[in-house]
Formats: sequence, C-alpha cells, structure tokens
Amino acid sequence: MRKFLFAVVLFLITVVSGINIYFSYQIKYVVDALTTKNEQLFYDQIIYLSVIIILMLICEYLRQILDTVYLNKIGFNIHRTLVGSLLVNKLDTKSKNLLSTVNNDIEMVKDQYYNTIFSLYQGIVYFIFATIALFKLDVTTAFWVIGLSLFPIVIPNLFKAYLKNVQNSISIQKASYNDKLEDFLEGLLVIKNSDSVNIFYEKLVYEYKKINKLVNRKNALVSLVNVLTGLVFYATIIAILYIGGRQALLGNTSVGDI
Repeated sequence: MRKFLFAVVLFLITVVSGINIYFSYQIKYVVDALTTKNEQLFYDQIIYLSVIIILMLICEYLRQILDTVYLNKIGFNIHRTLVGSLLVNKLDTKSKNLLSTVNNDIEMVKDQYYNTIFSLYQGIVYFIFATIALFKLDVTTAFWVIGLSLFPIVIPNLFKAYLKNVQNSISIQKASYNDKLEDFLEGLLVIKNSDSVNIFYEKLVYEYKKINKLVNRKNALVSLVNVLTGLVFYATIIAILYIGGRQALLGNTSVGDI
C-alpha cells in the first residue's frame, strides 16, 4: 500500500507539473489574440484556460491529500519499528535521547527526507516540461533562459553545510533539554522539598532559550538565503525580458511567446 501511494503521488506530481507548464504555454495564445484583436480566439482561450485550471487544482488537491496519507504511514512505520525494537531489547530503554527521537526526530525525518523527495521530483519534472516548452517557443531565448535560471540554484548550495550544522545543533540541544526536563519531572518531589524549584526552573528556562537562539539563527540564515535567491531570481527575470524583448523587436518571436 505504501509503495502504491508513493507511485500515485509521483504520478500526480507529474500531472500537475505538466498541466502547470501547459497552462503557462497556452497564455501565449491569449496575448497573441489580443495583439491581433481576434475576439473569438480570445474568448475561446479564456474558457480553455479556465478548464485547465480546474483540472490542475483537482489533481493538486488529490496530490496533497495522498502526500499527507503517505507521510503519516511513514511516521507510523518508524514508530512501530522503534517500539518493536524496544520490545526485543534492541534499544536501550534507559536512554533519555529516546524521548527526543520519538517527539522530534521522527517528524523531522518525515519533513526533511521523505517530503523533500517529492519536492525534488517535482522540481525535476517541472524543469523538464518547462525546457521542452521553451525550446518549442524560441531556441535562442530558451538557451539564455535555462542558463540564467541556474544562478538562483547556486545560492542555497553556498549555505548548505552551515545550515546542516545549525540543524544538527538544534537536534542536540532539544535532546539535552528533554534530558533535563525528564530529570526535573522525575525528581520534582525532592526538588520541591529542598526548596530548589527556582534553581532548576532557571536551568530549564536557560536550556530552552538556547534552543530558541539556535532556531533564530537558522531562520535568519534561511531568510538571508531566500532574499539573496529572490534578488538573483528577479535579476534573471529582467535579463530574460530584455533578451526575449530583443528577439520580439527583431521579429524572431511573438509577444505571446515572451
């Protein structure tokens, strides 16, 4: 069942990506109809595009639902494997990192590994369909578009290693916090009787502040990467408009193609 769901999600991602590119491709006919003042073609294309959008949204809805079902099954299987290992004494039941694994790491595996597989596949399929569509419009412009579009990809890779280190630090700090929280809860009665509540409370707060500090550092870095990527992305759009505009001015392509 899990493999079937995985295959269906990949299929729906392919369909949605293909329809998305096809929708963008069909817009050229709307623009060309406007530039040639072809009223009938304009209305026909608007209706056609509306049908395409509805079909794409239905497929995307199914994709998101099945994506969630698949990831939940992955999480369930990891939990089941973990509990099964505990029952046959393959894991140290006294390990306090076990609590962190169940509460944090399994969800992180779902989001940052399995979910990333779908995102990566979607990006690859989208790129292939877009490349085919571009070359059908204008070969010269297509080469420039593809070349310039590679620049935004470089930015995140420059920060990849540092982001990984920060994320690992967050996981370690969360495990440390869980350890201290468990110790606090186990010895709560003794702590209360010894009037040491404030001391332990301050230690817990300090540990949690360290988690927040690391999360803030990660988010600041991610924000910087997003802004730099956006800067390169919009610069790329301007360059593409210039190159495509020159092609249109020379009569090598139409306004709709651009």
